[in-house]
Amino acid sequence: MLAATCCLSPAVVWSQGSAADYQRADQFSRKYGGLVTNLRIAPQWIHGGPAFWYRAQRGPDATQFMLVDPDQAERRVAFDHEQLAQALAKATSKSVRATQLPFRSLNFHRDLHAIAFQAFGKSWQYDVKSNQLTEGGDFRAPGPTAVYLPRKRPSQSSQTETHVTFENVTQAPVKLLWIDGDGNSREYTVLDPAKTFTQHTY
Repeated sequence: MLAATCCLSPAVVWSQGSAADYQRADQFSRKYGGLVTNLRIAPQWIHGGPAFWYRAQRGPDATQFMLVDPDQAERRVAFDHEQLAQALAKATSKSVRATQLPFRSLNFHRDLHAIAFQAFGKSWQYDVKSNQLTEGGDFRAPGPTAVYLPRKRPSQSSQTETHVTFENVTQAPVKLLWIDGDGNSREYTVLDPAKTFTQHTY
């Protein structure tokens, strides 16, 4: 099992609030968390050209891959999520939801007519025009983007409220830890592959 340690900055640290404060904040997040989405996007450029794709949040537990093609002056859904979910479920005999596909990254072919991705321990290729799914393909995982601190840094007190969202893009469970004010590791949760977890904090 992998372990990820979150060293929170002064603006994102441990709270002096009461149990009632935490409960009220948690209820607020659950009630309104899915109403405001896509305030920020993370564009993934395709072969160094002007086109890019990104994952759009469509609710608390729903995402959708979008494609932006400046040459055609359009933004559209990258592929038929329902068709792909059905094809992948049939090929693997596993349950697949169109709103929560079992992958977070993909590669577009240069003509934008096909994608490659990894799911359930295998590589796949999907023709977005014919909706044909085949095992194999030339999926290339994105390069590392994590920034590693040279040492653990204790959290500091703050009154700034925020939420931190973690996403497991590995093939193994990840243990999420944070560093308290005394420099001790504290566990948030264990995050399964292809899952996300949002932690309310101060």
